[in-house]
Amino acid sequence: MLSLDLLIAYAGSASLGISLFTALGLSMHHRRRARVARYARDPGARIREGGALVAGTVDEDDEGPPGPVLTVELLPHKAGLAPRVRCRPFNLRLPSGLCLRVEPEADAARIAIDQTYQRVEGDRYAAEIRPGDRVFLAGDVRREIDRRATGRGYRDAAMGWVLRAPSSGALHLVSTAMMTLHAARARFHATWALWLGIALAALHLGPLRAVDAALLWDGPAAAARALGLAGYCLALLAGIALPFAYRQAAHASRAWEEHRVRHSRRTQVPTA
Repeated sequence: MLSLDLLIAYAGSASLGISLFTALGLSMHHRRRARVARYARDPGARIREGGALVAGTVDEDDEGPPGPVLTVELLPHKAGLAPRVRCRPFNLRLPSGLCLRVEPEADAARIAIDQTYQRVEGDRYAAEIRPGDRVFLAGDVRREIDRRATGRGYRDAAMGWVLRAPSSGALHLVSTAMMTLHAARARFHATWALWLGIALAALHLGPLRAVDAALLWDGPAAAARALGLAGYCLALLAGIALPFAYRQAAHASRAWEEHRVRHSRRTQVPTA
């Protein structure tokens, strides 16, 4: 059975390991949020149906009314903030030259609010997407009939690429500023993962190396004798100080605040 000193020392090591994997996971999460489909940026890439994150510029639409193509307002509600959505279909021109027809739904449950917001009045926030804006959208890309360019019959129907919300999810609308924040958060967590990994490796290659070997080959009693005061203190200090510093740095440098909205989805509202 491990002694109390060994348990505390290895608890410090485990705390470093948990923080390391947390930082790696968060870095991968934010990196995925900022990864654009290849066909959106490479003209030679083959476009495929299915879920994708694309980036492009909202085209001017001569047939549509002037003004924003999408407006999301967060209004005060007894349960937090209630979103109200006003939208219309629009074209998204990708850097690869491809044009997607985006068909959002005026349903707050079908649009994931991951946008930069401006405080418009009191506790009301609003975000708009206008023609000429560069935006990031995540949803389902499908090959469908283009209603605006239909031929003379069903055999001559014009086809086009349409981006809409998946059948069991939401269309994610993300601003350039938010994508920049996701990329910055990915770098932040990756940097901390590197330093936490170095600290964990240094701990087991230095003060705890003899302890690990004794525990593996000679048992807990020999490991307890091999654990000196320096190793014990370093493991305890590293297991408390570094994860605490990582958590505090992550909290202090976050660029958004979470608000609860009425349909139980969290929305990220940048503070800057």
